[in-house]
Amino acid sequence: MRTNQVELLCSQSHSRIRAAVRVDGATLAYGGCMAYAEAVDRVRTDFNEAPSMELTIGQAARLWHMGPDDCRFVLDSLVDAGFLHWTPRRTIARRTGTRVSTDRSQTTFS
Repeated sequence: MRTNQVELLCSQSHSRIRAAVRVDGATLAYGGCMAYAEAVDRVRTDFNEAPSMELTIGQAARLWHMGPDDCRFVLDSLVDAGFLHWTPRRTIARRTGTRVSTDRSQTTFS
């Protein structure tokens, strides 16, 4: 029950992301709360390290231990920034020719 309370508190803040996935009342993964910026950086780093990676929402949520709604929010923000794009197969992939450095102030195109 304590996990439910932590998830509820995290979901009430716009700058925090839930880091627990619950199915039928059981916690599958729990890592506390992750700041939104941390989640975006983590996703960006993973796509930089594996530029040909292509994931469904379900796969992405499991990979980054986020709920599907929080995961979609993070991915959509990277789509809006031009780093990722949705494919016709309903998967998310890195937009070709983009590489974002770990320093948030610099974006390079290759």
